[in-house]
Amino acid sequence: MTPQIAIVFGAFLFMIVFMIWGKIEPCIVVMLSLGFLWFTGILDTATAFGQFSGNTIIVMIFMMMCSAGLMKTNILIHITHLVKRLNGGERVLYIVAMLTPFVLCQFMGGVSSLMTTIPLLVGLADTNNIPRTRLILPALVGSQFGIGLFPIGMSTSLYLQKNEFLATMGSPYTLGFWDIMGTRLPGVLAAMLFVVLIGYKLLPDVPGRCSSDIPDEVQLKASDLPRWKEIASYLIFIAVLLGMIFNNQLGISGGQIAFLGAVLYLVLGILPQREAFASVNWSIVFMVAFGIAMSSALVSSGAADVIAELTGRVITDQTSLILLCILIFIFCAIVTQFFDNNTLVNIMTPVMIAACGGVGLNPLPIICCVDLSSMASIMTPLSGPGGMLAYTMGGYSYKDMIKFGAPLILVQAIVTAVWVPFYFGLL
Repeated sequence: MTPQIAIVFGAFLFMIVFMIWGKIEPCIVVMLSLGFLWFTGILDTATAFGQFSGNTIIVMIFMMMCSAGLMKTNILIHITHLVKRLNGGERVLYIVAMLTPFVLCQFMGGVSSLMTTIPLLVGLADTNNIPRTRLILPALVGSQFGIGLFPIGMSTSLYLQKNEFLATMGSPYTLGFWDIMGTRLPGVLAAMLFVVLIGYKLLPDVPGRCSSDIPDEVQLKASDLPRWKEIASYLIFIAVLLGMIFNNQLGISGGQIAFLGAVLYLVLGILPQREAFASVNWSIVFMVAFGIAMSSALVSSGAADVIAELTGRVITDQTSLILLCILIFIFCAIVTQFFDNNTLVNIMTPVMIAACGGVGLNPLPIICCVDLSSMASIMTPLSGPGGMLAYTMGGYSYKDMIKFGAPLILVQAIVTAVWVPFYFGLL
């Protein structure tokens, strides 16, 4: 182990320990860790702070403004009345909390879908007199597990990416167009069913404020916007969502689309300037940007390669494919709590292909388990922008997220480990 790798592991251990301790603000903990890596030369200035100009951060800032503009309308009244007509009580709210971002993230990023959904859930929680903490984590489940599930848009390339790894490394196996969805879906449904039947009991029941960018005073009251402004607000928000869905066809980024939407809300007078800038939670912005930079440190230092190599040693034979799938799933699910899921997939997939090839094992079930486990970024705020967003806006503790996420991931691991080998005809 090189000194650089040891320093990176030390910085991550520092973050984990002090976030669990909970006596220091998470943003300060991440800033100290990042600053240490910056001053020691592990990260250069561009990598440490360049994320603030990245598309993810820009989307977050301006989607916060767009969501604030939407909240000026009667949208909460309409949704609350719909939920009440369903007459299903709190469990219906859990389903709404999961399915809303789940559907949205088929067409846009997981963070964008979560950012779009959270203000609505906060309003639903307040108007239905339940703590906000009981809805935001289920929303995180929907936004994470739904990413790339259906072969829509950019998700159609997921199997091609893995086939490229397989071909490059000389494997005779290939994934089909529907294999990503086919292998993921049972585990995802099992996780959501677990939340509705059992997991909701593990959600913290803590009344009080959520994030400062979502006012605590959200009430079920009619909008004071003129009719034309309310209609315009709906149209702008729909246009932003459609723009993010078809941004590749339009040739513009998600950040540019969110920016244009925010500008329209300001120009038309739907959202006053002061409210627009107050709607941006800079603590979240800093946390997400610094978290991405910390993930870069894992890759650039070689620490991620060390993790991947250790994992590859697990695959020595094929005596128990189900057990192997469970072990790989749980290991990758733990690792993905601390850095970007795409990074994990890109590192672990070739390692697993090579390890399977060395013992004559079909790598498809294993790489599919890696694919699904990388989506289980729900146990720590370090898991990615979505986890940090839920952590900050939900006012959760580190322990809250682990308590809710750990059994959910275990259920998903068991279902996936049995289903995936069966799906490929290996059981």
